[in-house]
Amino acid sequence: MIMRSVTTINEKMKRLGDRLIVQKNTLQCLNQECLLLKMSREQTNACIKKMKSDQDEYLHYISYDGTLIWKITNVDQKFENCYVRDDTMFIKIMLDFGETLREVLPYILSVNRGLPTHIQEAIRCMKIEKYKQAREALIAEIIRNDQEI
Repeated sequence: MIMRSVTTINEKMKRLGDRLIVQKNTLQCLNQECLLLKMSREQTNACIKKMKSDQDEYLHYISYDGTLIWKITNVDQKFENCYVRDDTMFIKIMLDFGETLREVLPYILSVNRGLPTHIQEAIRCMKIEKYKQAREALIAEIIRNDQEI
């Protein structure tokens, strides 16, 4: 009976030893994963801080009224350029208004640049459509007058 008890105790100790090894391995894996998560979190936080500081810096260059504000680097080198004067860069822009009617062009250029692009485009389309309708009505009136004569 004592022999059987000793054997049972030895088997239980072996099982407990095996469980202890499994638990130690699990704990080591969890520690490694925690370290990896900590490093990943630190890298993510550093990246977020960098993005936040960049965003704060870029806010100085955002215009909400449609004017262009441009961050210029190497200003000393650009002073020799005739387009740079008093920390201001003058930009020559060529625009193609190909299909735009000449009569509507002043109105199109006066649309508020602070509005969203799709709203600006809708306003332009409405003005062009009004002009075309007025032009067609005028042409129809001229034709009617010519036919009466």
